[in-house]
Formats: sequence, structure tokens, C-alpha cells
Amino acid sequence: MRRLALLPLLALAAMLAAAPARAQQFVFDDISGSRTQTTGLTIGNDLYASFTNTAGPAQFSQVTLHLGNRGSGTNGVITVGLYSQSTTTGLVGSILGTIGTINDSNLSTSYGAITLSTTSTFLLAAGTRYFIGLIDSGTSGAWMQTSTTTGVTGEYHNTNNTGVGALNNTVAYMMQVAVPEPASMALFGTAIAGMLAARRRRRG
Repeated sequence: MRRLALLPLLALAAMLAAAPARAQQFVFDDISGSRTQTTGLTIGNDLYASFTNTAGPAQFSQVTLHLGNRGSGTNGVITVGLYSQSTTTGLVGSILGTIGTINDSNLSTSYGAITLSTTSTFLLAAGTRYFIGLIDSGTSGAWMQTSTTTGVTGEYHNTNNTGVGALNNTVAYMMQVAVPEPASMALFGTAIAGMLAARRRRRG
């Protein structure tokens, strides 16, 4: 009986293993395509850029940032976090969680894409604006910007959590924000449902 009960679990595990590892969609993308880079903005104390979850309710998957090193420092650390929007549109609210950290030693003076993925569960509400924040700790890192003509419209950037700037009339900080594709989420949900059903059968 136990062997039979394990068969659904093994089948579901095989389904998950066969699923595409990079099944994701971008809810914000200011890196792909013909983006015109302008200059890197030194992070200083902190920098923030917003994105709106254009998908349905989804789990935050990863963020890719176009970063570089504008100095010779190698010991600084950048802490990347996910933030809510405050009650004032365009201003940063409270931190929802830390996505990861980036060391100066991993940044190049020629800039490049740095991707951070998280295993933590950050659930994003549909149609809701969030911020990616870069907090400086003695770093010489900088966040590459793109011109007004290619920036994603309707979003905001903040410098030191004090100013509001709409990305449709100013430069944008270059980043991508990804969430799992609906098909991947459905597969995951099917797996969970199957595991729960198998568990109930064993108890019965």
C-alpha cells in the first residue's frame, strides 16, 4: 500500500523536474532590447526604482540589475531589498525582505548585468507597485541609467528615499524583475494538490 501511495508523489516530482528551469516572465524590463544607456549613477546612500506587478498574484522570482564600479573599492557591499510603496504615490514604503547582497569585487568598471534570485516567498499582489532598493555600505557601485525615450513609463525612481521622479519623463535605472509564468505556477499547484491528496489517502 505504501508503495502505491508513493507513485503519485514520484510522478509529480518527475513533472517538476521536467519543467523548464527558466519559465518566467518579466513584469518590468528596462534592460532588454535597444535601451540607450546614459551614465551610471553612484548609489551613495541608497537608490530605489519601482515596478508594477502586471501579472496576477505571483511569487517574486528574481531581479537583474545593470551595475558597475565607479571607483577602485572592492570591500563595499550593496544590499538589495524589496519594498512596498508608501501611502504617497511614488515614495518608498517599508521593506518587505532582503533579496541578496552584492560585493564591489563582483562589479566591473564596464558595467554588466547582475542577477539575484531568492528562495524566500515574496508574494506580489496583482496591479500593485513595489520598489527595488539598493542600500550602500561603503560601496563605489553605480546603477546604470537609460534614456527617457526607452524607459518604461508609469514608474518612479527615488534617490535617498526623498524624491519622486516619474520614469516617463526622466532617466530610468536599468533592471528586470521576473515572476514565474502562469503555467509554471499551475504545475506547482498541481504538484502540491497531488501531494496533499496522496497524504490523505495514506491517512485513510
